[in-house]
Amino acid sequence: MSRRAVIVGIGETPPARRSQHDIRSLVVSACIAALDEAGIAPETVDGLVSDTLIMPASVPQEYVAAQLGFERRFTGGMSWGGASNACMPLVARAAIEQGLAETILCYFGVDWGSRPGGPYAFHDLFPAKLAFEKPYGFSAQPSYFAVWARRYMHEFGLDESDLGRIAVSQRTNALRNGSSQLTQALTPDQYLASPLVSDPLRVADCCLISDGACALVVTTEERARDLRTTPVTILGGAFASAPVSIDDIFTQPAELTRFPAATIAAERGLQSAGLTHGDVDFLEVYDCFTISCLLQIEDLGFCPRGEGAAFLRDVDITTTGKLPINTHGGLLAHSYLLGIEHVIEAVRQLRGEAGAAQVAGAEVGVVIGSSIRTNREGTAASAFLAGPSPRAGDGASEPAKRPAIRASPKPRSGVRGRIMGCETPSEGRSPIPHAVAARGACAGAPTGAASSIIGPPGSTVKPPLLPH
Repeated sequence: MSRRAVIVGIGETPPARRSQHDIRSLVVSACIAALDEAGIAPETVDGLVSDTLIMPASVPQEYVAAQLGFERRFTGGMSWGGASNACMPLVARAAIEQGLAETILCYFGVDWGSRPGGPYAFHDLFPAKLAFEKPYGFSAQPSYFAVWARRYMHEFGLDESDLGRIAVSQRTNALRNGSSQLTQALTPDQYLASPLVSDPLRVADCCLISDGACALVVTTEERARDLRTTPVTILGGAFASAPVSIDDIFTQPAELTRFPAATIAAERGLQSAGLTHGDVDFLEVYDCFTISCLLQIEDLGFCPRGEGAAFLRDVDITTTGKLPINTHGGLLAHSYLLGIEHVIEAVRQLRGEAGAAQVAGAEVGVVIGSSIRTNREGTAASAFLAGPSPRAGDGASEPAKRPAIRASPKPRSGVRGRIMGCETPSEGRSPIPHAVAARGACAGAPTGAASSIIGPPGSTVKPPLLPH
C-alpha cells in the first residue's frame, strides 16, 4: 500500500472583521467543510495537527476530536503561528508515511477581530515587552515594522510608492479572488493619499484583523483514489530555527532588513523537492506588512538583497504577472489567519479552481510561513505542494504558460504542479456557524519559517521523511 501523503480536502469560514460565531464554532465549521469536500466521514479521521501555542489555548485538539467523534492515533504540531501553519502538511506527511495515521485533519483559526486587544494583546504574553517596550510607547506591530521599513529606506533607497506596489497588487488579487475580506479597489494615488498608521506605513501596508478558520485533510494516495477531489501531493519542505527568546519578537535584532530563517527554510525546502527558483510559478508569502513581504522576496532568493524595490518596479506580482504573489490577496487584503489561508489558496491554485484569480499554467508554487522575526535566530517554515492538471474530461483547457522569471530546468516526468513553502466562547455569539467549502487561502508569521511541496499522484520526487 502506498504511504505517499496527499491533500484531499480544504475548508474555511468566510473571512470577517468580526464574526457572530465564537472561535471554537469557526474551527469546527472549517473542519466539517474540509471533510465534506473530500467525502470523508469524520469518524474515519485518526490524527490531528495544529499549532503549539494558539490553538491549545483556544481550540485544543481533544475538543475537535470530541466534537467530530473520532479517536486519535496521532496528534502533532510544529512551532506556532505562521511557521506552524506552513509546517502542517510536513507534519501530516511524516506521520502518514511512518504509518502513525491514515487520515489527518489539520486546522487553525483566530478570533482576534472580536477578542479584546486582538493581536496587540497577544504580545502581552511576553514579560520583557511589558517591562521595557510598552511603557515607553514602543507597542503594537505597526510600530515594530515601521522601524524595519525606515531602516530599509535608509540602507537601500526604498520609497513609499514601492511599498504601495505590493498593497495595490494584492488588493487586485483579492478582488479577483471574490471572497476576500476587502472588496474595494485600491489605486496608487489612493494608497499615497491614505493616512499613516506608523510612519512610513499606511493603512494598506498593514495586515487585516480577522475572525476565521481553515482546515485541510491529508491522507494516503491509495485512499485518495476513492475520494471526490483531485489530490495534491506533498512533495517536500523544510523548517528552520535557532535559539531565541520570544521576548525579542520583532524589535531586538541587530539587523532589521533580513529574514535569515526564511532563506534557510527555502534552501532546504527546494533541495528536498529537487526544485529551483526557476520552477516556481507563484508565491504565497507571509505578508503581515508590505515591508515583510518585500524582505522575504529577497531572502527567498528571487532577487538580490537590497533590490526588492527594483524587482517590484519591473515584475508584475498580480495573478496575471510574471511572478504572482499572494494570489488571494494575502494577509493584507484577504484575511489575517496567520497564513493558514495561504496553504488553502495554494491547493486551490494547483487544482485549477481559483476562478478569476487562477494563475495561468500554474505548476509550482511556494508557501512560506514565519513566527517571530529575529536577526539570526527564530523559526521558519516553507511548504512545497504540487497539484495535477484538471481531471480529464472536465471541460477545462490548458491555460497559456506565463514566461518564467528565471530559466527553468528540464521538466520532470510525472509532475504537473507543485507548491513550495515551510477558549471560552464570547458571550452572545452563535455557537454553530454555517460551514462552507474552502475557496480561499492559508500561510505564516515572522520568527521562524517553513515550507511545503505538493505534487500529483505518481510523482517521482520524494523529499526526506522528516522536515529539517
